[in-house]
Amino acid sequence: MKIGTMETLGALIRERRQAANLDIPSAAARAGVGRRLLLELEAGKRPNVSFSTVLRLLALYGLSIEVVPRGLPGATAADSETAGADRS
Repeated sequence: MKIGTMETLGALIRERRQAANLDIPSAAARAGVGRRLLLELEAGKRPNVSFSTVLRLLALYGLSIEVVPRGLPGATAADSETAGADRS
């Protein structure tokens, strides 16, 4: 699933928490985060959450992050070919 906003991430976390039959206090305790933080994150109202917190929550629900290259802003196809040639 592609996550582009905190709202989308929050909805995914809420969906997985509910599927695991966990309430907010239980899920927060298991992940080692505050109940308010989890509640606000699920509602998309917590824009600045640490990366380690996100990783703990994702791990709790059996999820992980995959980084996929999309190219560099302003780069052209020729730049990509040149970069690939440099790695040889």
